Amino acid sequence: MTIRQFWCAVLLCTAASLTQAQLAIAQSSNTSTDAQPDETRLIAMQIVALSMSEESMQKQFAPMLAQLEAAFKQDADISQLEVEYPGIISFMTTAIAIPIKKQILSESPDISRRMADIYVANISASHLQSLLEFYQSPTGQKVVEGMTMQIDFTNVFQEFITDPDNAEFTSENLGQSIEATVSKSILPTMSEEEISHLMAFSKTPAFAALTKANPLLIAEMAKWMNEPMPEAEAESEQLIVLAINEYIAASEEGREPVQPTLPKAKSKALY
Repeated sequence: MTIRQFWCAVLLCTAASLTQAQLAIAQSSNTSTDAQPDETRLIAMQIVALSMSEESMQKQFAPMLAQLEAAFKQDADISQLEVEYPGIISFMTTAIAIPIKKQILSESPDISRRMADIYVANISASHLQSLLEFYQSPTGQKVVEGMTMQIDFTNVFQEFITDPDNAEFTSENLGQSIEATVSKSILPTMSEEEISHLMAFSKTPAFAALTKANPLLIAEMAKWMNEPMPEAEAESEQLIVLAINEYIAASEEGREPVQPTLPKAKSKALY
C-alpha cells in the first residue's frame, strides 16, 4: 500500500460523506443557474476547505492509523511478530506516522485544487452556495464529523497488506465503506430534526447537482491516490524496517525501544 493510497481513504471519506448520507435517505432532480467563474471557484474552495483542512485531516489521522494497525494484525507474518514481540505493530505504525502526515499535508493543495475544479465545472455558484451553507449547518457538520471519526477501511487496508501486488483502492470499495459507515454509524445517531433537515436538503437542486458531480469527485480521488510518491514511500519502508529491528533489539536487550529516524540528506558543499 502506498502512502497516497492510505491517505486517500482519509480524504475521500469527507469528500463523499455528504452525498452518501443524503442518498441513504432520498433522491432529487437537477437545475442550473448562471455563475461567475471567480465567484464559483471561491465558494468551491470554501467547500473543499471544510472537509480537507489541516485540522480535519489531523482528526481523521488517528482512527485511520488505528485501522491500519488492525489490518497489519491480520497478516500472518506480522501477526506472528506481534506474538513474539507484543507491541511491535503499534511501534511500527507510530514510526511512519510523522513522515506520512508531513508528506500528505504537503500534497493536499494539489488534490484540493483538483476537487475544486470539478465543483466549478459541474455545479453553479448558487448551488455551491447552498451546499456550503448545508456543510456549515449543525446537521452537515455532524455528517462530516461522523465520517471523520467513524469511517472504517480496515478491510480495504487488509487487502493491500495481504495482496499488495494486486489490491487497489477503487471508487467501488471506498464507496462501500462510506455507505456502510453512513447507514450503520451516522444515520442511527441523528435526531428526527436532523433527519428532516437532511431529507429536505436532498430534495433541492443543489443536492441533485452534487449527486451528479460526486462520481467525478471519487474518480479524481482514485486517480490521485494511484500517482506514486516514491521518495516518501521509500522513506516509510525504511522506517518500518528500522522500527522492527529496533523493537526486536530492545526487547532482547531488556530496554525501551527508541523510535527510529532517517539520517538527513547531506547538503552539497559550495566551492
